[in-house]
Amino acid sequence: MKKYVELLATILIIPFTWNCHNIVDIPGDGNNNPSAHTSVIIADVPPDSLQLTPFALNKASVNWDTLTLNISYSGGCEEHEFELYMSPAVFMESFPVQANIYLRHNGNGDACEAYITEDISFNISKIAENYRNSYFSRAGTVILNVFEYYESSPAKTIQVNYSFL
Repeated sequence: MKKYVELLATILIIPFTWNCHNIVDIPGDGNNNPSAHTSVIIADVPPDSLQLTPFALNKASVNWDTLTLNISYSGGCEEHEFELYMSPAVFMESFPVQANIYLRHNGNGDACEAYITEDISFNISKIAENYRNSYFSRAGTVILNVFEYYESSPAKTIQVNYSFL
């Protein structure tokens, strides 16, 4: 009987011990949104300077204050870094207003050839804050023009609406 109790205890304890070693710290946005990678950077940066490592922009969507991009790129051996920029730092006048969004992808010289597809998310609440400061209105909608990587001139763009209260 004692052997069965020990066996049962071992079977129940091992999965908990194993799971403790596989906990991953997922960066968040400080608002209990663990899927948000980082916040958007609003700056007047030449878009050409943001084109570091190629990527394909497959899809873009907004859920509350989070912009999620589905992207693909070559790599697999080095850590890839992503930053999201709104540039220029002012809105393009239309109705609704528009903002140009660029993803800066740094592959850190990754020469591996695996084709990776993943979702990356960014907190874009700073765009709503910028809108409120510019138009003195609490609620609004901004059309986000999300640009794919380019070498000489912008090509593919995905538009998504960002509405906030």
